[in-house]
Amino acid sequence: MNSFAREILAAARQAPAIYFAPLLGAIQEVKAEWQRQVRSNEASSSLEKKR
Repeated sequence: MNSFAREILAAARQAPAIYFAPLLGAIQEVKAEWQRQVRSNEASSSLEKKR
């Protein structure tokens, strides 16, 4: 984890949750979407190898 992410997490732990909830939710959704795309690409790559 880079220093920017560590600073965001440290600030989020110290501040009221309402301030950082949208940011942390957005980060979680970006990570989830990234994983969906990676899995989709891996699945399509394995199908192409079988052909």
